[in-house]
Amino acid sequence: MPICSHCETRWTWKQTIKKTFTLSNKLECPSCGKIQYISKKSRKRISLLNLVILLPLLLNAVTSIEPLFNIALIFIFFMLSMVFMPFLTELSNEEEPLW
Repeated sequence: MPICSHCETRWTWKQTIKKTFTLSNKLECPSCGKIQYISKKSRKRISLLNLVILLPLLLNAVTSIEPLFNIALIFIFFMLSMVFMPFLTELSNEEEPLW
């Protein structure tokens, strides 16, 4: 779980999910109110985790699996990524460029 760089407060799973589902890359600490950013390392890890969601589409291109099974796999991978994403999130005081 992410820890605020200013007040050292550990965010809960629910707070992390709510804060990361915004269109802004600025995250406000629920405890001290300071602006935090998702670290470059975390953004890369979360991007790789999100690519796993598309794995059933690649599997479908290589094999001939049922479309309903493919949709179920995508849903399962999506739910798993939502469960694990807060554990991969780290915060920083300043916005870091991705590249």
